[in-house]
Amino acid sequence: MSHDYQGWIIAAIVALVGAVYFWFRDPTPVQEISHIEQAPVQKEVVRTRVAANMMSCTRQGETIEMRGEVQNTGTTRVSRVVLETLWKDDFGLVIERGTVLAIGEDSPLAPGARRSFADTSSNLRVKRCNVEVIDYWADEPRP
Repeated sequence: MSHDYQGWIIAAIVALVGAVYFWFRDPTPVQEISHIEQAPVQKEVVRTRVAANMMSCTRQGETIEMRGEVQNTGTTRVSRVVLETLWKDDFGLVIERGTVLAIGEDSPLAPGARRSFADTSSNLRVKRCNVEVIDYWADEPRP
C-alpha cells in the first residue's frame, strides 16, 4: 500500500515546487540597463625623469676629458642632478669613479631642456668613459 502513495507524493512535491516557482517569479521581462559612456578624465601626469648622455671621451696628454649632456625628460623642472662618471680600462672594468653636480639649485632645468657637463681624469689606464645619473631632485608641482 505504501507503493501506491509514493507516486502521489512525488507528483504533489513536483506540483508544489512548480507552484512556488510561478508564485515568486518576476513576470516583468528583464530590461537591459543602458551604459552611458563617459570620457575618462585626463589628469595631468607629473613625471620626474632625467637622462645623461656622454658625447665625447678624449685624451689630451695625460688628461682624459668626458663631455656630455643632461636632459630633463620629465614634465616638471629639476633643481639638482648628480652624475657619476665611470672611467674604464681596456677590458671595460671601472678603475675610477667621479661625481659631477650637473644641475644646481641656482639654475634649475626645465622640462625638455638640456645642459652640458664635463669631467676629467688623469689616470693613464683609462681607455673608455661612461656616465650614470645617481640622484636628482624635482620641484614640487605648483597648483
